[in-house]
Amino acid sequence: MSSSLAIGVDLGATKIASALVTRDGKVLTSRQCETRVDQGPAAVFDRIAAEANALRATTPPPHEKILGVGIGSPGIIDSARGIVQGAVNLQWKNVPLADEVASRLHDLPVVVENDANVNAVGEGYFGSAVGSRDYILLTVGSGLGSGIVAGGKLITGAHSFTDLGHYSLDPDHGLMCRCGHRGCAETVCSGPGLVNAARDILAQKSLRSVLSDTPDLASAQILQAARAQDSVACAAISRLAKWLGHIAAAAAAVIDPDVIVIGGGLGVAIVDLIQDDMSREFLRRVPRCFVPPTIRPATLPSPAMGAATIVWSRGVHTHALQTT
Repeated sequence: MSSSLAIGVDLGATKIASALVTRDGKVLTSRQCETRVDQGPAAVFDRIAAEANALRATTPPPHEKILGVGIGSPGIIDSARGIVQGAVNLQWKNVPLADEVASRLHDLPVVVENDANVNAVGEGYFGSAVGSRDYILLTVGSGLGSGIVAGGKLITGAHSFTDLGHYSLDPDHGLMCRCGHRGCAETVCSGPGLVNAARDILAQKSLRSVLSDTPDLASAQILQAARAQDSVACAAISRLAKWLGHIAAAAAAVIDPDVIVIGGGLGVAIVDLIQDDMSREFLRRVPRCFVPPTIRPATLPSPAMGAATIVWSRGVHTHALQTT
């Protein structure tokens, strides 16, 4: 067993998943409970601390040193101070998550980072980016998340806001985003974006499709139809893939990654269907001398493992992550 352990906590709007993880990537114990956002932030702090203490109580002899607790939270995170500046699905604004949980644990340091960023770090430790020092994670699900690692360091920027999902591809005519802006990348590279693309193609009535008679269209139905070579479904997935290639090229022009990891529930499910179109669009947008990165599906076993990795990637006595 590794001589250092970490507790990882994946904080979501509906559940809190946690795990006690060894430095070599073994999950010794895992737990899960409801978040219950409706009960307020203090109750959520209590639950996170209770889960961490329950995991700590399972530490096997000889009692290994638990270096700290890493929390992956949705929203805009001030990682230097451990503050959730804004998380719509948690209904939080300027919540000092790290300090509140640390005060309930007494002797365990607590570090907090955006959930997509912790997954990016986790992919470098235990997933599809092992061995890479320059890579991008794009998580495609209900929205589009991202994490960027360059030179072995997580890139968070001056204001902790490195979010490709809210980079606007079409600020004038694009779809309205839930953030209030128009044309954000996640409006086209997400489950809802895929459904919108399929509906748009169906409305043109130029292709026959089994999806024509589907009243409540969902991404799972589009994926199933695409695997059966349905023309509309394949065209919708191709459209999403090209937008992902565009976004990946914009980020790659800055950090020159050797790996692009595609995560998220939908992203992992369609990665084999999008690789070719995504790669072609990527190469259309970068210099010819550019070495194309390898596109891989995310393989990190759980987000809680990703949260644990930020304990090792940070100094354990400070909120400050080794970031650039």
